[in-house]
Amino acid sequence: MDSPSHDRRAVCRYILEDEFEAIFPHESITIRLRDLSERGIRFTCDRQIPLYSAIVINFDLYPVNFALRALVVWCREEEKDRYIHGAEFVNLQDEEELLLVDFVKTLNANPAPD
Repeated sequence: MDSPSHDRRAVCRYILEDEFEAIFPHESITIRLRDLSERGIRFTCDRQIPLYSAIVINFDLYPVNFALRALVVWCREEEKDRYIHGAEFVNLQDEEELLLVDFVKTLNANPAPD
């Protein structure tokens, strides 16, 4: 399910391919996460979300359900009518940051087999 994905960033990214609900700006859309870190996410969806748009991602991960705000920092067309985006988490409250860090730790503790 999950495995580390290393790149030029200072934090590890973990593969998490699952669908989540996101709010952008006043509508609900379905996004498919590709990976996540303590700082942000990479996801795909069927529309191009403009740069610097704020989105709220609802993480419904039994037994925990929480929402995080993020800012879209890049976007490119992956294939026809499918776009890949990068977004950074913003304005995290202390409790939200703790939930995210704990969740990322579980991904790190349970990497997928090669």
